[in-house]
Amino acid sequence: MGEVRADRIKSELVAEDLDRFVARYHLPEACNVTLPGPEERMSHPPPGKVAINEGILQAGFRFPPSDLVVQVLRGLRVAPTQLVPNSWRALTAFQVLCRMHEVPATLNVFWECYGLSGHPQDKGWWCFAARRGCGLVKEAPTSIHGWKGRFFFVDADPSWGIRATWETPMKSPIGLSRLSREESDGVAVLKGLVAEGRLPPVACLISEDTLVNVGLSSVPTDREPATISFLALFSSFVSFFPSVSQPPTTSSFLQRSTTSCGRTRQRLLVGRPYWKQSGGRNELLRAGPHRRRSPAGRRLRRRQTGPDPPIRGTPRARTGS
Repeated sequence: MGEVRADRIKSELVAEDLDRFVARYHLPEACNVTLPGPEERMSHPPPGKVAINEGILQAGFRFPPSDLVVQVLRGLRVAPTQLVPNSWRALTAFQVLCRMHEVPATLNVFWECYGLSGHPQDKGWWCFAARRGCGLVKEAPTSIHGWKGRFFFVDADPSWGIRATWETPMKSPIGLSRLSREESDGVAVLKGLVAEGRLPPVACLISEDTLVNVGLSSVPTDREPATISFLALFSSFVSFFPSVSQPPTTSSFLQRSTTSCGRTRQRLLVGRPYWKQSGGRNELLRAGPHRRRSPAGRRLRRRQTGPDPPIRGTPRARTGS
């Protein structure tokens, strides 16, 4: 394999594909989406253009790019198509989790979680490698085929300052500074999510509904009346019934919505909850001392659910004759 194979890859897209991308990924008219010519490559787009492929859009990239995306691409001096799709999944998941848990989505925090390295199989492409305890991508696809040749060109906004041609990126992004107190706390929050196993599957984090709810994607005007946020509905319900508890956070909303992705809600909660019948009521207990057959576990269970019911088949104590 050559060092930069992108120079030999032609675009496989047709006009119908571009129309589908515009409708599905909400590409604005200002992008001026165009098909590459027979001799044009993603590594050397025409002047004023930047290459984008379908894998980037599937990984959650939307126009206009967020401030963090611009800072990462500009700081590393890397073109968008130089990053593999799973790296874009990591960048999108990082932004979604930051907005869910009120963590500052800055270049400093992102670089504390990830580093840049060359792709082991695809020479010329680069990927974000998670640092120890910072793997924010859960259940990412392990094998993606056919994405390299599905690229097209869009107009590059001069204000982005994104590199369009392929070159060797920087080992460390330009613009890094010392972590602030808020950023350090944010890194601890993200590491806590990884340590506690509270990360939803990445397919749920980069879904269109999630991107719209956290503000990373815009809804077209013709779809806006039909797309109603769950949080907005619940907030209006609470306004009419003050006795109802506070509306759920974006985090709890995403935990409920992961059922549509084929995952149960229990897997996203801390520990492994299970149902236990006590006193005619079903109570949801979390894994921990409740499940361990130890004196400490029995004492904690009695404090929360009352004394254990008698076990059937237990022989009665002998009485004196």
